[in-house]
Amino acid sequence: MRLRKRRKIDSMYLAALILSMFFASVSFAQSPLETESNDLAQLKKSYFEKHRYSEFVDYLKDLKGSDLEVSYYIALSSYEQLKYLEEAQIWDEYFAQGNALRQQLLEEVERAKNLASIESPFYLYIRCLLWCFYDDMYDPQKEETLSDLIEATEEYAASTEELSPLKVIAEKLADHGKTIWSARIYKLYLERLITQDLENKEERLISLAKEIIKRRPFFAEEIFRTVEELNPEYILGEETQYLRAHNLEKVKDYQGAKQHYEVLLKNYPKGKYNPGALFKIGVISLYVLNDALSSENAFNQVIEFYPSAAQALSSLYQLGLFFQYKTETEKAKEYYSLLLEKSSETPAEVLVAQTNQRLKEIEEGEPLEFNLKTFLDACFKKELTGIRVSIEPTTFLPISDEKVNISAYAIGLETGCLPVNLEYLWSGSLPLAVLDTQETISSVYGHRGTKVIQVVVISPAGIEDRNFIFLDVE
Repeated sequence: MRLRKRRKIDSMYLAALILSMFFASVSFAQSPLETESNDLAQLKKSYFEKHRYSEFVDYLKDLKGSDLEVSYYIALSSYEQLKYLEEAQIWDEYFAQGNALRQQLLEEVERAKNLASIESPFYLYIRCLLWCFYDDMYDPQKEETLSDLIEATEEYAASTEELSPLKVIAEKLADHGKTIWSARIYKLYLERLITQDLENKEERLISLAKEIIKRRPFFAEEIFRTVEELNPEYILGEETQYLRAHNLEKVKDYQGAKQHYEVLLKNYPKGKYNPGALFKIGVISLYVLNDALSSENAFNQVIEFYPSAAQALSSLYQLGLFFQYKTETEKAKEYYSLLLEKSSETPAEVLVAQTNQRLKEIEEGEPLEFNLKTFLDACFKKELTGIRVSIEPTTFLPISDEKVNISAYAIGLETGCLPVNLEYLWSGSLPLAVLDTQETISSVYGHRGTKVIQVVVISPAGIEDRNFIFLDVE
């Protein structure tokens, strides 16, 4: 009897639990309808993250509200569902629902276009969605819809003060490889932003530059220049000034990078970035500007004022290497010997191994290692007017013991009908084992500091180009 009663109680408890869970789920499903009916963008995220596109569409069709927004988000859901099914290779569902989803997308796009006023962000978003749809499919209508999108963007910019949609369109264009159109819309966005009567305009522009600097480095620099034009007396904060110089360095505007590292040193004479900034000024002065005097001065400042910094050892090595190349071997030996003496205080196994190799070359009367000498010859002796070589690492800011892949890309080489065999001669802050002739190499750095990676591109005709990058190991 007690057992039967116990089972009855358990059954009642279980039923109550199920009912409570049911009503809780109903409440959860209903709460967004009540509380977020005016924020479909936020609600969309919760559905899209779990690929619940059809459920979102069902919700939208039952929703009482803006027909424009509803149509846009139904079209967007159709687009995202098609992309997801294709990327996840869910082919049965893709082929079963594909035509219906495309038709739904096009119908809702047309409905939204008829409803959107020129001052509405959806005036742009719906046209951008339609262009993305055709562009993804390589449909001939992509050209017409792109023209319509650009024209609509310019009309929108002239009719409203709400400019953030321009940035959305510029980003989407860039994501689809339309870099020229993206730059045009970004420029329009910047021009309109400047004309607005805003408080703290410089801070807002700088905030924008920092927001996009990793994805759109050239436009970020244009924003920094705009701030200078608006207010020549404005001084960037230390972090932002370093970020600007580092950005110019990454896009290979070395002269601009040098100039802004010098601004950093002037404005923040006790700044935390100064050892690296001075070292980079030295390298850029030597290998880009052929200004040996400025280079030597910068390296000596690192050694004198920041003796415990990792860049002090690197500066000693660069000075030793320069004088070895000039065949002033006694001077070179002085710098190399001082480096080895100080290396007990600042570990640097790769640099020590390279220094010992340089001293061995001097003692035995041997020439500099071939890759390294070729790089120095290309910097100091050869006029290079041919191709450009770009070096792209997986990261410019690796942490200790992180593997970094580094690739070189030759740009602008006229090959005709036949492929040209290119060799890539690597040198710089690399373990000796990776000094091969492939276009991609890998390295790992166990110690902090600024590393210089160099490459020369060789074709059957001879040296085509050279370049270098900095890696700041943290």
